[in-house]
Parts: sequence; structure tokens; C-alpha cells
Amino acid sequence: MLSRLVSSSSPPPFVIHTPPLVYAAGSTVDGQVEMDFRQLREQSVEEIRVRLYGSSETYIYRNNLRTVHREEIRLVHENLSLWRRGGAYPPAGSDTLRVPFSFTLPDTLPPSFRHDTPEESAAVRYALSAVGVRKGVLNFNKKYYIPIAVLPKDEIGAKIREDAEREVRRWKQHKREERIRKGLWGKYAKVKVELSLPDIPVLPLFSAIPYIVRVETTTPPQIRAKAGKSSKPIFPPVPTSPHEIDFRLQRRLHMRAEIQGSISTADVATFLGGKVKEREQVPVDCDLPVKEWVPLRTHQHDHQKEHAGADKAGASGTRNHNAHEKGEEEKGVWVQCASFHSVFTLRCPPTFGVQNIQCEYMLALTVRFPGIGNNIRLELPVKVTSGIVTSVPRQLTNEAEPSASHAKALDLPPTYWDVNDDDWGEEKKQ
Repeated sequence: MLSRLVSSSSPPPFVIHTPPLVYAAGSTVDGQVEMDFRQLREQSVEEIRVRLYGSSETYIYRNNLRTVHREEIRLVHENLSLWRRGGAYPPAGSDTLRVPFSFTLPDTLPPSFRHDTPEESAAVRYALSAVGVRKGVLNFNKKYYIPIAVLPKDEIGAKIREDAEREVRRWKQHKREERIRKGLWGKYAKVKVELSLPDIPVLPLFSAIPYIVRVETTTPPQIRAKAGKSSKPIFPPVPTSPHEIDFRLQRRLHMRAEIQGSISTADVATFLGGKVKEREQVPVDCDLPVKEWVPLRTHQHDHQKEHAGADKAGASGTRNHNAHEKGEEEKGVWVQCASFHSVFTLRCPPTFGVQNIQCEYMLALTVRFPGIGNNIRLELPVKVTSGIVTSVPRQLTNEAEPSASHAKALDLPPTYWDVNDDDWGEEKKQ
């Protein structure tokens, strides 16, 4: 249970109690307001109202922060009168009364979200508030806030999560192949980077998603006698540790505040590489075979079979090719291959778009090889979804059991839960 208050001068004589949930859009938000009648009388509270509020708000700062552009889109705003003076009373012998309330969230709400830099901020925020209405110009109303987390319903992602627990999915490969060389005048080698993911249309939150990163390198053709022993390092090398590879989820954020716009890119999660404290501590299975010498005639023979013809000209061409092959039979290439297999779990706000905020994601895989300009980067746009159709428990600490992935916290910054900041728009003024 998470409760926070905002007070004009003293604590309000009431609190809100709600279950610790991540709410699915379209679901109900149930709770209770607990009132202390002795304090209600002492502080002259005439009425208690409960509000459900949600907005998408953006700030963009210009001219060295002297100019502020702000835009707010109201997403939900419901108001319920819960108690009036002269209404319900506590049971005999008690000063405490609990009154239940219930709101229904709209079906199409975007997810909870928060982004802050010195130059801009964007937030999709939801909260419950209890307001104690007091008479008199100098008697400020008493207010009590509870921010809540909301995710869109996701039938497709929920089905993927369910199926993943009982069936093996097909893999889909995403490849990038380049030619690189050690120096300005060196011969070109080949490198291939391959990212394999389950063949699924979306990536749902709170689900372990397997992946395989495969890196293959092929040296320039060379004479076997001059190629050296198999223990000699060769170019291009393959990664020998998974964290020599950089594999991240990146967010691309489009913002609008009045006439101003902004586009920014940020790392959201690190799976391989980066700093140890930034990445999730998940085991990585590594397959690091020794390098293999492959004679060129093997490749030529395969190529010959593919393109062989039945006519005389084709046969003559084959004889000429074989004659050439005999002269080059000592030539070949070193081939190296390394693969890394693990899983990642996403807890970021899903992909979404509203009038003033658009949030997109991509997987970015980078493998670095020696030499200038020899880094190979593979970018894959992905759609991140909530993976839920009903409200789920929200972990209030950072210590969740690995098996209870559905209960782990949605990754929102502490500022999302801070009711004492100034980013609640008009709601705080009411």
C-alpha cells in the first residue's frame, strides 16, 4: 500500500487506501478513504471528494531556460463526492470511518511515463486525490494524493506470454554483413553479425525473451603456408566475452509543447556491454569454437555445382576453373564464429503515442572490431507492449523473486511518484 500526502499547513484528517497494483486501462480503481472524525471537526472539513486524474504534460525550455513552453492533454478527470457533514458517522466507540470508492479507467489510456532532462520533461501521470473542502477564504482545502501506475491492455502480448511458458517458438534472424580491413591498404575481410529473436510481433513486458547473438568473421584469402599456426591471433577477431558486445534497448522520444518540438534518444536497458551496474545480471551462455581453416576450393566447388551447365561451353568453363583451382589449392581463409545466448526482460513503459508525446523503441546491437570505422551496428525497431489484460501486483521494493516477474516494478523514475513537485498541472490548483 502506497500513500502520500500534500498538506496546506497540517496533515489532512483522512488518508486513501488502495491495493498496490499496476492498473490495466479499462479496469476499475477501487479503494477506501479513512476519515478521522475528531480531526474533521477540528479542521472544519465540510465535504470530502475523491478524484481520478490523468494527463500528458510536456515542458520544453529555451533561451537558457528563460522561456518555458508547456502543453497539457487531459486524459481522464472524474470527481466523486464521498462524504458530507451530517452524513455517515463512525460506528459506536470509534472516531474512524472508512468509505469505499470505485472508478473505471477509460479503455484507451496511454501508459504511465516520465522523462526529465534540464532542457525538457514529459510525463503521462495518473493519481487519486482526496480533497477535504473547507469553508472560508483563508481556510485552504486539505488534499491527499496517491500516484497510480497504468498500462494499456494488451491481448496479443498476454497471449505471447502465456504461450511462451508451454511452447518453443520459431526464431527470426536479423543480419548485418560488412567488409572491413585492418589498415588503409589491407585486404578486405568479411564480418557477419546476426541477432536471433523469437518470431513474435511484439515484445511484452515482464516476460523473459530469449535471444542469440552470433558473430562470424572470415579473413581475406591467403596461402596456407603463410597463414601461420592456428594459435596465432588473426584479423578480424571474434568477441571472446559477451560484454565485448554492446546490446541495448533504446528509446526515441518525440515531444511537442505548444509550437516547440523535440526529438531525443536514450538508453533504456542494457543487456550486454556497458557498465556492470547498468545491466541486468542474467547468465549468458557462450559458444566460442576455435578458428577453422577453410580451403578456397571448398567454396569454389559449391559455387561450381550451383552454376554448372550441361552444354559444352559450360563444361569447358568448368575445366578452366578446375585448372585454376589446382594452382590455388593452397589458398584458403580462417573462419571464426562465436555465439551468445541469454534472455532479457523489459519493464519500461510500452510503445505509445498521444498528441504531445510519441515513444518508440529499437534494439541496438554493436560489435566493435579493431581499426577505424570497423564497428558493425544492427538496429531493429520493435514494438514494446504491456503483456497484461488485467491489473497486476506492483512490487513496492526492488527485491522481487526472479520467478515472480509479473510482480516486479514497472520501471518509472522516483519523480513519477513524487506528489510534492510542481508538475501536476491544474489538478493541484483545484
